[in-house]
Amino acid sequence: MDFIERVMRVMTHLNIGAALGMVAWLLWSGWQVVTGQIAPAQRMAEARAVIRMAHAAPPLPMRLVPLRDAGTAPPPCHESPPATALAGADL
Repeated sequence: MDFIERVMRVMTHLNIGAALGMVAWLLWSGWQVVTGQIAPAQRMAEARAVIRMAHAAPPLPMRLVPLRDAGTAPPPCHESPPATALAGADL
């Protein structure tokens, strides 16, 4: 068996070991959350408030641009939003 085959076998075993270790860690940490040993950082009310704030913002307008000839690269499908200067309250 030459060197490359030996390295490939070792890497295969390392990948299998890493996958098994990751599955074991996921099961262990999930079990801790389910049994209440670890509490999630955000509560459901906080998560709902963040979701409401995200949906409260108006959607960005997308200005569509027609395609050019087949031989050239297509232009972007929308323009980037204009840059705004930061005010004191934004800092």
